[in-house]
Amino acid sequence: MKKSEITEMPDYFDQYINLVEDIDVVEALEKYGIQFLQIELSKFELLADQIYAPAKWTSKDILQHIIDTERIFCYRAHRFARHDHTPLLGCDENMDAMNAKANDRELIDIITEF
Repeated sequence: MKKSEITEMPDYFDQYINLVEDIDVVEALEKYGIQFLQIELSKFELLADQIYAPAKWTSKDILQHIIDTERIFCYRAHRFARHDHTPLLGCDENMDAMNAKANDRELIDIITEF
């Protein structure tokens, strides 16, 4: 499915969907997925545990957040596909990041999980 084929978007998701190219989802995953992380691994390793300001996330935290968000969106996609109209709850990304403990992990382990 391409972005141009979406006929209806749930509230709040448009801010993400409107950022992507109008290419097939599989093509996008191939173009921007694990290959990018592997190519740029040395740069990620240099930045993995650094923050740019107090109380901000490291690269590990950000990558873990992407992984966790994908899980959340998969669950939501499942609900939409099953026509489940139960209201979806939000998530506290800062609580998730704090409890994920990404900075206690090796970067390569997080990339492998991704």
